[in-house]
Amino acid sequence: KNTAYWGAYGVAKAGLQSFMQILADELENSKINVIGFDPGKVRTNFRTRAFPAENPETHATPDEVAKVAAFLLSEDSKIINNTASHGETYNLDELLSIAD
Repeated sequence: KNTAYWGAYGVAKAGLQSFMQILADELENSKINVIGFDPGKVRTNFRTRAFPAENPETHATPDEVAKVAAFLLSEDSKIINNTASHGETYNLDELLSIAD
């Protein structure tokens, strides 16, 4: 969803999504599976200031997000990389369901 006054943030996210899709196209015939990871709401000082009414305890911590990212880059992620669609973006819950 586009939100007023969040132009720079929205452009940055759109740019990352576009880059991921271009990279997926470029590597389509390689052994590299390109997938995007959307961590969702993350408990940061920035988010707490921007959305003071939210309960930050319901959001993932930066360390939790980093662990998922490290897993996706590891050899152990084969279970996801062999099932996830090349060039698609997944949220945390979707990645966990693919791993089951």
